[in-house]
Amino acid sequence: NITPFTIERGDIVAFDLAAVYTGSDPQQIDISFATTSSINQPIIETSSYTQIITGGIPPIQGDTIFNNFELEYNVDVGYSFPGGGLIMRFSAFNYPYGSNRICNQVLNEGIRDLSTPFIFRIYSSNTDTLA
Repeated sequence: NITPFTIERGDIVAFDLAAVYTGSDPQQIDISFATTSSINQPIIETSSYTQIITGGIPPIQGDTIFNNFELEYNVDVGYSFPGGGLIMRFSAFNYPYGSNRICNQVLNEGIRDLSTPFIFRIYSSNTDTLA
């Protein structure tokens, strides 16, 4: 269970890569959040998705420094998370980056660090073809 949180327009959502992205198109994506009551596969949404970032492009396209969360996206729309399970949907279909079909997973995966309520294991799935 993730603790409740609120993000506002202008806040930053950040991720940590384990490599430098070398593609020709910037990592321009939309990011949406939804709640879930499931912590295993299949993931079942219990709320509709709220798109918090539209066409975000991070100023740095990745690096090899572990745990510095250099891939930063500015939040466009605030979101209040009530706690529990959180789904983050990444979509790049509307941007040139979305046509890049050669994809090596370089996002650092972590198991929850009990010293912070914000780092959890990552699951990846694409059940609705929107992400």
